Amino acid sequence: MSLIFTLLALLNVTLYGVTMFLGFGHVTGSPDGLHILLGILASTLTMITHCLVFIYLIGTGLGVREAVENHGLDPALYRQTARFKARAFPFALFSMISVVVVAAMGARTDVGDGPASTHLAWALFALAFNLISFPIEIRAMGANGNLMDEVSNLSARSLGVDPS
Repeated sequence: MSLIFTLLALLNVTLYGVTMFLGFGHVTGSPDGLHILLGILASTLTMITHCLVFIYLIGTGLGVREAVENHGLDPALYRQTARFKARAFPFALFSMISVVVVAAMGARTDVGDGPASTHLAWALFALAFNLISFPIEIRAMGANGNLMDEVSNLSARSLGVDPS
């Protein structure tokens, strides 16, 4: 899952960068349709990418809790999933919120109700925040994946099955 997230994050940053580049052309009079279209795509991909973190960590956390309960494993295993969520969720959430603000500021700018500089400032902030968030989320998902392997092995052993 970390690999999928990493690839989505790289695609996201690339698309976001191209969108920003086209936005500078938008200010100087180039056609705005492509900037707007890519902005919508980049915003949507950002939501998908960060929602993947929520879904993955919540789903695997439930799986760990079930394994702990059903196989008599150490409850500390489940508490680890809560730490991974606590580490990743705020960054994922605020990354998504920042991109929503960028889109809203872009819409304001497009209809002439706000300065392009505000949209640009938010776009730069959102890009920077996402660049900070992605590695934190990747580490949390990687650690969670290792925990899932451990829980799987412990569950198999509790059933008398050799996990290797």
